[in-house]
Amino acid sequence: MAAADGTTGEEVKKTIDLVSKDGERFEVARDAALLCKTLRWMIKGGYGRIPLPNVASPILARVVDYLARHAAAAAAAAAAMDDDGLDRFDRDFLAGVDQDTLFDLLLAANYLQADGLLDLACKKVAAMMTGKSPEQMRELFHIVNDLTPEEEKALREDIAWALN
Repeated sequence: MAAADGTTGEEVKKTIDLVSKDGERFEVARDAALLCKTLRWMIKGGYGRIPLPNVASPILARVVDYLARHAAAAAAAAAAMDDDGLDRFDRDFLAGVDQDTLFDLLLAANYLQADGLLDLACKKVAAMMTGKSPEQMRELFHIVNDLTPEEEKALREDIAWALN
């Protein structure tokens, strides 16, 4: 009998090895790895050890933690258990992370196609932007204003409807 990802029961390995860009190996439960579309595709392709050249070890450790918790919650939901703990985990997961870590997590989630983590990180960035002026956002995200004063004035006039 074939599994949802096309493998037979004898081919199904319980864990998958993920290797960060700096060579550190992370063993992750197969059901947790399957939460990422990129990893799902690689597992279906027969990869047992998956190199992730775009993800550093500290970031991959956090991603693996996120995936493990969400896989456990999915299993608990299947057993009709309460998932308030998962909501609390999600609220706390990005609390206190610095901006560099947040953006690295966002990039890793995008690369791995971990949709839940990507949504969570995007919501955090959106919350950081809420109520900020363009100047405050430039400062917050270290964005250099490359417009001349004349170009900025013309742009502000063109999109005045959005700035009010």
